[in-house]
Amino acid sequence: MTAVVEPPDVTAKPQPASSRRRRTVNIRAERLVGLTLVLILALAFVIVPMLSPVSSSDIASMPLAAPSADHPFGTDQLGRDLFVRTFEAGRIDLGLIVVSITAAAVGGALLGLIAAYLPAMGRAVISRITDATMAFPYIVLVIGLAATLGNRELIPGLPRGAAAISIAIVIACWPPYTRLTMSRAILLRERDSVVAARVLGYGPMRILFRHIAPALVSMNLSYAATQAVATTALVGSLAFLGVGIAPPTPELGQMMADNIALLPIAWWAPIIPGLVVLVLGVGFALMADSAGGRNSR
Repeated sequence: MTAVVEPPDVTAKPQPASSRRRRTVNIRAERLVGLTLVLILALAFVIVPMLSPVSSSDIASMPLAAPSADHPFGTDQLGRDLFVRTFEAGRIDLGLIVVSITAAAVGGALLGLIAAYLPAMGRAVISRITDATMAFPYIVLVIGLAATLGNRELIPGLPRGAAAISIAIVIACWPPYTRLTMSRAILLRERDSVVAARVLGYGPMRILFRHIAPALVSMNLSYAATQAVATTALVGSLAFLGVGIAPPTPELGQMMADNIALLPIAWWAPIIPGLVVLVLGVGFALMADSAGGRNSR
């Protein structure tokens, strides 16, 4: 039976240059706004706790004091300054997100690159492991792993529970990078420049890391920005599920969970940490959206 091939749509008009330029400007603006939001928050997370005369654990005023000049975000139920606690908690949350996503992206991409040059049997084994891990719902897998590891101090110097959350995120997040990198690298192996490199006698490692890997960076960064949005929301919600960083270390999700019952009488205690999570998520979302729009052109 002969396959039916539909004729091209001759009525479709190419997108005008002005529209393409406008779209490019919008994408750049989105990326700039998103990056600015994340960078401003990151600087505030570092600078505010360093310059503050009180620490996150000091009793700074009366409990549940409303926002004022002395305490811009008010105080919590123990009288601790929420301005300092919010930015110190944000530093911990942002650090978890960046370190975890970076480790998952680098590890997953490296495994995908190696798998692309393995024999068919080795590539099939890695593909099955990747598929099995991706079969678990992302949120359920992170919560289960974090709960299993507990809030012990797995890595000296880190707050109790932080290492468990980071390890859980890495284990749950690496498979998409492996799958994306492997499938794309297999296609790039047949590119003229890669074929020429093989003809010249270059080894597999040089071909992988000098000729194929650079072409995959943009794709993986785009996915990392998308994944950072989901991870921001997840890290902020773990405390509501009984998993997270152990007190008294401040953490945005824990601050919201601890103060949610105070919403009718002290709205600032749960709302302000939630707004910080929201702004951070919006920043990552704008970066992800701009990266996706750029790659789809």
